[in-house]
Amino acid sequence: MEMPSYFIDLLATIRPTEEQRRQMIKAHEELQKRIQADEKLKPFLVTTFIQGSYRRHTALKACNEERCDVDVVAVTRFDKKMPPHEVLDAFKPFLERNYSGKYEPQGRSWGIYLNEIVKLDLVPTAAPSESMLRLLESHDIGVWLERSERLFNDDQRQVVDPIVEAVRSLRAKDERWMLEPLDIPDREAQRWDQTHPLAQIEWTIGKNERTNGHYINIVKAVKWWRRERESQPKYPKSYPLEHLIGENCPDGLKSVGSGIVKSLENAVLRYGPDVRFGRVPYLHDHGFPKDDRTHNVMRRVSSADFSLFYEKLKKAAETARMALDCSSMHESSKLWQQLFGNEFPEAPPDQGGDDDGGDSGKGGFTPRKEVSAVSTKRFG
Repeated sequence: MEMPSYFIDLLATIRPTEEQRRQMIKAHEELQKRIQADEKLKPFLVTTFIQGSYRRHTALKACNEERCDVDVVAVTRFDKKMPPHEVLDAFKPFLERNYSGKYEPQGRSWGIYLNEIVKLDLVPTAAPSESMLRLLESHDIGVWLERSERLFNDDQRQVVDPIVEAVRSLRAKDERWMLEPLDIPDREAQRWDQTHPLAQIEWTIGKNERTNGHYINIVKAVKWWRRERESQPKYPKSYPLEHLIGENCPDGLKSVGSGIVKSLENAVLRYGPDVRFGRVPYLHDHGFPKDDRTHNVMRRVSSADFSLFYEKLKKAAETARMALDCSSMHESSKLWQQLFGNEFPEAPPDQGGDDDGGDSGKGGFTPRKEVSAVSTKRFG
């Protein structure tokens, strides 16, 4: 059974809590304001913006030693001819002044561990092109801060993003206008890597619209299954997992439950040949030309890890299909619990017709005592 109201309850449980969201907003606002006001960085700074699952509305709550990550991109005027480690190190004095004892270097960013709830990733970039410079300067920190609270309102029916709105406006004037990737420093490889966070944000919002508001909730549910029920192997996780779901999630969905089943089954069918031949599938990153084969989202995943992950994905797809096709509401909820744990509510034993998925064919039914009455397009 699709059990839409039960999925609403699941999603309300696994998304960041109100207090966690408050802390996330406070943390990134404070970091952005401090960067913008820093006299040492000011000559080299263009602007800052938020990326990652927090910005794409696919973040999960902090629990079991898992923090809420917020990625803050600092767009700079540094030339990418500079060694990557020098650009990263340019932020170290700022971090020492503002976050002493709470930060550490990462491969392509600085991690800032504020508490047990929130972790910030500060990601510097090289100087962008002139067209990207104009876009970013016109949609700076003020726009994000003004809308951040509204963006995380659970009852909002449409995902709104100021930069995506600007991009769509520019394309309406000139269909040739395109977003451009940004260059971020890789400390370990000593090179600059191209990334396209704005294209990822734009794609996610577009996909959510094409799936009737269900896509980001499907992603959250699958990420929760991965974190809480099948955490090994370690990779793929985070954005590669999200991207994989996006590649296999069909448009025009009617529910989260059916979307999960179709996404998992499509992935099992698509990647079976890769596993048989010991390959890692190629997942093309959003925003780059299709004939550019150098931007594989799965490039950091080993074939052994993907093979093991695939077997768990296959098992999950089988369980999800049984849950969707099950005619008993109670048994269906038990099957969904195999994927999502007790965060998915258990339906009462079937006594007849139900209120959330059709007739169970067993006579009367004891309705739920609490009804979840919120939009299926909620996203938090």
